[in-house]
Amino acid sequence: MKEVSLDYRYLKAFRVTARHLNFSKAAEELGIAQSAVSRQIKLLEDSVGEQLIVRSSKKVVLTEKGEALLAELDKFEENAQNIFFGHMNKT
Repeated sequence: MKEVSLDYRYLKAFRVTARHLNFSKAAEELGIAQSAVSRQIKLLEDSVGEQLIVRSSKKVVLTEKGEALLAELDKFEENAQNIFFGHMNKT
């Protein structure tokens, strides 16, 4: 299995876009240009060798792999929040 180096910025751009299903809203939330969001997701897709988002002029749709990645990123975010702000670590 080939090891892939993933840039967290690309994962974040993907997660925000996937939540909104809209590049413009993702760009606004991230405070970057829409073209930058699109490019980061394209770079992520290139690095993993999979299409994650189907782009059309009317809407954004997640592929099956995109849906799976979003679910894992949501779990990661929740776990990170629990580690730093939850009740898991009281020392």
